[in-house]
Amino acid sequence: MSKSDIFDFTILDVRINVNECCISSEQKSVALQPKFIAVLCLLAREYPNIVSRAQIIEQVWGGNYFVGDKALTNAVWHIRKAFKELGYGIDCIETRRQSGYRLCYAPIIQADLDCAQKTSVKPGYLLFMLALVGFTYFYIFVYQHELNLRLHAPEALTDYPGRELFPNISQDGRYLTYSWRNMAGQTDLYIRDLHDPSGIHKNLTNSEFKESHSAWSADQKTLFYIRKNNGRCDVVSYNLLTSERKQLGQCTANKASNLAVSSNGKWLAFQSINSDKASTSVTLLALSNIPKTNNIVIACDICDEFPAESISFSPDSQWLAISRNDENGHENVYIHDLNTMSYKRITKGHNDLRGFAWYPDGKSILISSVEYGNRVAYQIGLLTGSKDPIAVEGLSYPTFDSQGNLYYHNWQINTSIMKLELATEVASSPFPLLQSAFNFRYADHSDVHEKVVYVTNKSGYDELWSSSIDGVYREKLTNLKLQASNPTWSPDGRHIIFSASSETEHTLYSYNVSTGFTRKLNTGLSYHYKASWSLDSAHFYVSNGDSLYRYNLRSLIEGFDTGGTFVSKGLYAKQLDERKLIVSKGKALGLWEVQLNDDRAPKNLIAGEEIASATGWTVANGGVYYFNVSNSDYRISFYDMYTGTRKDVIRVRERGYSRSQGLAYVKNKQWLLFTGYEMPEIDIIKLPSFT
Repeated sequence: MSKSDIFDFTILDVRINVNECCISSEQKSVALQPKFIAVLCLLAREYPNIVSRAQIIEQVWGGNYFVGDKALTNAVWHIRKAFKELGYGIDCIETRRQSGYRLCYAPIIQADLDCAQKTSVKPGYLLFMLALVGFTYFYIFVYQHELNLRLHAPEALTDYPGRELFPNISQDGRYLTYSWRNMAGQTDLYIRDLHDPSGIHKNLTNSEFKESHSAWSADQKTLFYIRKNNGRCDVVSYNLLTSERKQLGQCTANKASNLAVSSNGKWLAFQSINSDKASTSVTLLALSNIPKTNNIVIACDICDEFPAESISFSPDSQWLAISRNDENGHENVYIHDLNTMSYKRITKGHNDLRGFAWYPDGKSILISSVEYGNRVAYQIGLLTGSKDPIAVEGLSYPTFDSQGNLYYHNWQINTSIMKLELATEVASSPFPLLQSAFNFRYADHSDVHEKVVYVTNKSGYDELWSSSIDGVYREKLTNLKLQASNPTWSPDGRHIIFSASSETEHTLYSYNVSTGFTRKLNTGLSYHYKASWSLDSAHFYVSNGDSLYRYNLRSLIEGFDTGGTFVSKGLYAKQLDERKLIVSKGKALGLWEVQLNDDRAPKNLIAGEEIASATGWTVANGGVYYFNVSNSDYRISFYDMYTGTRKDVIRVRERGYSRSQGLAYVKNKQWLLFTGYEMPEIDIIKLPSFT
């Protein structure tokens, strides 16, 4: 029996491997952070006693309550989720309100289990040895991991108020550039010399533009970056020796824009606007002075249909990785061979990615995926096709230096359901209706039941829940173990329609409120925007990302519906009366009044630049409440359909709400409900010797 076996123990049939920081069953292994394993070990040592939050924070986080309080809640959530990934649907950790936590099942130290099976000893001696091994095991574990964390501890490279985003490190690991969006709304590009002990951060741009992603030239003398302002997006070069700036091309202003430089210094890749001004392509701009080097447009059979999101060159400059959104709403990563221009997909089933980076050896790619309201990291093996979870919380837009150090911005911001009271005599700020250590999103309200339906990751998955209007009495509605979103309650209160994503499809579901039964709706569409109801609750409207269709719910449930009826071009609609719809045609196209069964042309109500998202609005009080965003200026505004006038209801801080997660109206309370972010504080993190 090896020494490492002494440190392992089991809960149920799950083996906790302390040295490797993972838990495993016979078929699968799930990685956990060392701190999460430390929490499990402490609960195992104290079993069956309850361990207080204060005691856990003291022993695992060294008494740092500022960090440990939220980190402990997060640790318990991840441990429960890991057990569920191994097939254990029951909770392994019990929460005792006002007390703390305890394990639900007795831990078995693996070394003692092996010895007990092979030898016969006196009970008193066995108990003594069990206690001794348990104490020694925990002591050595904590010592080893605390030493390891000191050697490879995450280092915060920025600590300014606001959001420090999109780190870009020079290959020698000396210079860091990043975008800082401060609390005043100013966004500039900054640089820091990591070899300078003063830690001074220098503003490189200080302009009216919003600078975001950047990339170093191979000789580290030039910086390339993205800047946006007033509907325009430019790719710019900045010579650090002469301070000269040049505009190199135009990029996509109303979509994600990224850029990358090949390590051989030959190519700059970015999303360029095509000559038709409507479509985009990934362009390789020649940086080399080699004669007859022409620009290259990446062409493929999916390139026009699925626009690019993020871009990254392989370390040897032979491959270009590009992420694209497919017809199911998934964002997949493809790698393109720059010699043959062939390509292959290396990921599937991720709803939303937040950047990726090649490992320095070029054999793997590190991706950041948004799952159940959290940022989750995976290592994708290019030769083996493996997909291994990486225990780095909040990892977003990662990048490596040549020494294998990892840099990323740490996005860990919880969301809450906020209420804005419209009928108060004194102007009211939004207040949280549903808030905890978990994420709450996509609120909708039923006047019939006086309840709120929403999505939360409390169970480890994005499931539908409902609550009383005061947020106190909460009930879990679904158990699909998928990523649910956009629930909408029928006017008669009998059904809730929502969408849910798996690794292979994006599906629409109906939930029967009286029976609690959830049914998949086979609409024939590969993707579904947020659905909305007809006034009689018999039909609903839903878009595939291009056109709106009308379906009869009963016919669809009973299998009689052969397909939806085309209504209009658009992404989301609300029925105004028997003859009219209000239709959102996209962020740049605004809101329109569309006549049902009428050939009259649609009437534009609100210009595209005022509408923050396709679903960030609702109809009430004779008009439209909508999210109105201009740069860092976030407002909720109102359009009066009778007078045609607009007014601002309230201005909130930047990122005071989620633009894409809906706006709902509570009639009898005169409230607006929406998804709000906690105060944003995002820093650039360095993980030394990550590879």
